[in-house]
Amino acid sequence: MADVILSAVAERIVSLIEEQARYHVNLVRGAEKEVDNLAKELKTIGDVLDDAENRRFHDKRINRWLSRLEHTSYEMEDVLDEWDYALLKLKMQEHQSADAVAPSKQKVCSFIPSSSTSWCLCFKKVVVRHKLAKKILNVKAQLDEILEEKDRYSFVSSQSRADPLPESWRIQSTSLIDSRKVHGRDGDSDILVSKLMHNGEESGIRIVSIVGVGGIGKTTLAQLVYNDSRVEKYFDLRVWVCVSDPFNLAAIAKGILECIQVGSSPNTDQLEVLFKQVKESIFGKRFLLVLDDIWTEDSNKWEPLANSLMCGGGGSKVLVTTRNERVVKMMGLRDSEIYRLGLLSDEDCWLLLCRIALSGMNQVAEFEDIGKKIAKKCNGLPLATKTLGSLLRFKSRLEEWENILNSEIWKMEAAEVDIFPHLLLSYNELSPSLKRCFSYCAIFPKGSKIDVETLVGYWMALGYLGYNTGEIELKGRENFDVLAMRSLFQDFEKDDLDEIQSFKMHDIVHDFAQFVRKNGREHIRRNKTACRACDPLLVSSVNQFCTLFCEKETPILCDCLARLRVLILTNCGLPQLMENLIHLRLLSLFDIKLSCEELKIVFQIYNLHTLSLVHCNIKEIPREIENLSQLRYLDFYGNETLQELPREIGYLINLRCLNLGRNLSLKEYPREIGNLINLRDLKLCQNPLVEELPREIGNLIQLQHLDLSDNKSLKVLPKEIGKLIHLRYLNLRGNESLKELPREIGNLIHLRRLDLSENAFLKELPREIGKLIQLRYLNLRGNKSLKELPREIGKLIHLRLFNFSRNTSLEKLPREIGNLINLRRLDLSENEFLKELPREIGKLIHLRDLNLRWIKCLEKLPYEIGNLIHLKHLDLSSNKSLKELPREIGNLIHLKHLDLSWNASLEVPESICGLQELEILDCPGLFKHSKGLGQLTSLRSLREFGGGSGWNKLGLLKNLNNLSGTLRLRIKLAVDDDDEVIVEARKAEMRNKIYIEKLHMTFEDEMEENEWSSQVRMGVIDALEPHPNMQTLFIWEYKGFKFPLGWMVSPLNQLRNINLIFCRHLTSLPCLGKLPSLEKISLFKMEVLQYVGPEFLGITRGGDILNNIAFPKLKKLTFLDCGKWKEWEDITEEEEESAALLVMPCLTDLTINGCESLTALPHRMLRKASSLKLLKLIDSKVLQRRYTNRDDSDSRFIFQNNPCLQLRFE
Repeated sequence: MADVILSAVAERIVSLIEEQARYHVNLVRGAEKEVDNLAKELKTIGDVLDDAENRRFHDKRINRWLSRLEHTSYEMEDVLDEWDYALLKLKMQEHQSADAVAPSKQKVCSFIPSSSTSWCLCFKKVVVRHKLAKKILNVKAQLDEILEEKDRYSFVSSQSRADPLPESWRIQSTSLIDSRKVHGRDGDSDILVSKLMHNGEESGIRIVSIVGVGGIGKTTLAQLVYNDSRVEKYFDLRVWVCVSDPFNLAAIAKGILECIQVGSSPNTDQLEVLFKQVKESIFGKRFLLVLDDIWTEDSNKWEPLANSLMCGGGGSKVLVTTRNERVVKMMGLRDSEIYRLGLLSDEDCWLLLCRIALSGMNQVAEFEDIGKKIAKKCNGLPLATKTLGSLLRFKSRLEEWENILNSEIWKMEAAEVDIFPHLLLSYNELSPSLKRCFSYCAIFPKGSKIDVETLVGYWMALGYLGYNTGEIELKGRENFDVLAMRSLFQDFEKDDLDEIQSFKMHDIVHDFAQFVRKNGREHIRRNKTACRACDPLLVSSVNQFCTLFCEKETPILCDCLARLRVLILTNCGLPQLMENLIHLRLLSLFDIKLSCEELKIVFQIYNLHTLSLVHCNIKEIPREIENLSQLRYLDFYGNETLQELPREIGYLINLRCLNLGRNLSLKEYPREIGNLINLRDLKLCQNPLVEELPREIGNLIQLQHLDLSDNKSLKVLPKEIGKLIHLRYLNLRGNESLKELPREIGNLIHLRRLDLSENAFLKELPREIGKLIQLRYLNLRGNKSLKELPREIGKLIHLRLFNFSRNTSLEKLPREIGNLINLRRLDLSENEFLKELPREIGKLIHLRDLNLRWIKCLEKLPYEIGNLIHLKHLDLSSNKSLKELPREIGNLIHLKHLDLSWNASLEVPESICGLQELEILDCPGLFKHSKGLGQLTSLRSLREFGGGSGWNKLGLLKNLNNLSGTLRLRIKLAVDDDDEVIVEARKAEMRNKIYIEKLHMTFEDEMEENEWSSQVRMGVIDALEPHPNMQTLFIWEYKGFKFPLGWMVSPLNQLRNINLIFCRHLTSLPCLGKLPSLEKISLFKMEVLQYVGPEFLGITRGGDILNNIAFPKLKKLTFLDCGKWKEWEDITEEEEESAALLVMPCLTDLTINGCESLTALPHRMLRKASSLKLLKLIDSKVLQRRYTNRDDSDSRFIFQNNPCLQLRFE
């Protein structure tokens, strides 16, 4: 990490020497020679830093040497800041002196001092020179010692190293695996097997990749797939090669040949010979080649191998594992061919940890609660789970497990040995700048959402992106993209054009960032903290990150915090001595009331690059803002009392970004805003009093982003807006007074995004809009006065996303819409009077997402819609006039989500069942007539399915084992049904649907009430046994007298939530008390239920009471509208006194609502339920009267063991 600081220091030394020469000053007189030598020494040290960084984690001496180097580098940077600051201050003083001498003359930026001030300024220069020269000599002496020590370690220079890529430390992977020891990857395995066996007769090869962070289980998943019996039967040859780093073509070719020709190894390294043998070995055979752990991004290394594999048989596949998405992009893979491996569930982590840590032990239950907390700490990362499991294997006491739970993972020796080396592989591949950018992310709290733009701003302020004034923001975005591609970030939130706006870090990756940031540095920094006023941890954090976040508490700014580069203050006061923070690059003040005098203090921090003053109740901006000549980012958002801007804002010519949004009292912008010729991003949104823009806005020819949204009084745009020829993003959303656009808007030929949504009085678009041929995004949503689109819209051939929804005056679309051949997403929803779609819509062959929801007058779709073969999402919901779908909809072979809900009269063609890749189907009407539904084996979400008499056969569900989330089953039982319906229910094989979390069973029951019908009802429920890991069960309208004693009451069941609703004929409750994971029960409308007995608890009476637990995890129990329920039998006195019997030990909430016949509660049972916190007795008058007074004997029975119990009657 020192490399990026050293290179930045060297860059700044050259820059400052040039700056001195430009203004004829020398602020380092007496240290010129040392300054010259500094750059040379930095170059000498920089040549060996790659080797030093790679060895620092294995050699503590090198680690300490690098730490001293980093510390000295920061000191050098501090000295350079003082040098830079002194130059700026002298320029400002000379500038002000010139103004004082010639006040009547126009202001010019001359820094040559007048004769009346020369002596004073020269004296100040002498003082500054002496201080700077002394500090430079001191830093130079430290660097000399570091340079001398360098020779002890025999570092390899990056210039002399023949092969910069070190041999991988990693042990080679093999295809062998014990699948019994793998947890939570069955679904991933099934998906990958399906991908590998798809398109079996295609010629050539297809590549499928598994991408994920180190330690997530990519190799394990590849091993599972490789050894899957379906894969073994499908492929003629299976080959496993561990590639790792470096990417050695000869070694890979030999590995392939050795795997095919067992027992022989080619005795040559000639690629021509090796690849010829590879081609001969695989010719015409369907093969699977697994290339595990690829790192190279060099297509020149990949192509020779790829070419040698082309002669394989149809359906051949290559399965690649990598942690770097740039690798698979280099291979040319489509997004559908990239499988981004997710994390394990907490439950699977616990099962894995339990198998390793408690193997052969009998006390699993004793460690379960704390073990699950430790497993949750692993955040789904299998490697972390295995590491902690191995660590816990040798700890047999609960106290030892608690120590592990309370420790930071990155502080454990096991983490450093077993987890972090996997991440170090990715880390060591990063450039020095990327290493700094990545490790800085540890400053954010774990689990926090990090805004990309904000993060890049911090990197800029800290100098991690260099000090060049070029496209530094672009470099920051590129750095983020590289880190994201290497799977170091996750949980991305993207905009409409798929660009990442925010992200999170996995906890283990966050710990690793802390590890590399802190490693070997704390001992240097903490020893220097002598101030009693400052928290040592705070000072240590500032020294590591040069950053300070403070909320609601005003910090004390003493010398301990002088190194601050980034200061973020929220809802507190402005600290004293702010002007002394000369190293500060970024200052953000949020919700802090600032006076004009306080702003003048802020404007003395001359080195600021970023200044954000959001919601600071600013009324006036002093003219001293012109002092901030280095400012690149200025944010005045949300200062609602600010009425005007000073003309001096026009002197901030280095500004790249200016935000003046939501200043509700601002009426106009100064003409001088046109002087900000380097501006790239300008936000003038949500200023309701601004009626026009200055014509000078046309001078901002470098502008790329312009936000003019939600300016309710803005009536017209100046013609000069057409001069902004580099503009890429223009937001004109929600300008209610805007009625027309200038024709000059057609000059914005580089525009990529244009938002014209919610402009209610915009009646037409200029024909010149067709000149915006680079446009990718066009939003015309909610323009209620817009009656038609100009035909020129068809010239926007690069358009990717077009939103034309909620335009209530539109009746037809121009045929030219078919020219938008690159369109990926089209939204035409809620155009109520749109009667038809042009046939030309079938030309949009690259369309992925088509939204036709709620178009009330749409009666039919053109058959050409079947040409949209790349369509993945189609929403046709709530189209009341739509009667039928064209058969050609069955041609949409890549469709994954089809929504046909709320179309009561819609006839669905059978061809829909040919959509083999369909994953989500919302079509309640389909449940009555779809014989081919069983063919949709990729289906993941089915809104509703109906089976039984006159409907589909329940057996159609047999092969739909990828169904996940919620499934609603409507089961029709007719008068004459026999046991055939039970046979069909059994054929559904619901137990194999392992991804279903919530199951609704709704009965439409026309059977007569007799013993036979009761047997049929129970038989259907028993036959529909779900997977035991299902979480939630709803049963509606069940007419049986009781439930079967099968899976529903089995202790193997992991149900957490049971809801029995409108089971009007039920006379007794099922034995739910033995369900080990049940947390919530809701019983609603049990109209004939009169008695609840001990069978509900699962207690068997007779004999000894031994280790009985009724409802061990139950937290909430609700009885609602059970009007005839009279008795809830209590436990016996013996059972109450027995310590071996526990009853509802976790129950916190008991609700009895609308149970008017119930006269008493089970007192002994409720005393056993010692965790009860809330008892609700609603619309149950007898109970309310009986338990109103806490002092009555009945109430005392209940409250005796629950003194904190709350009793509510509403």
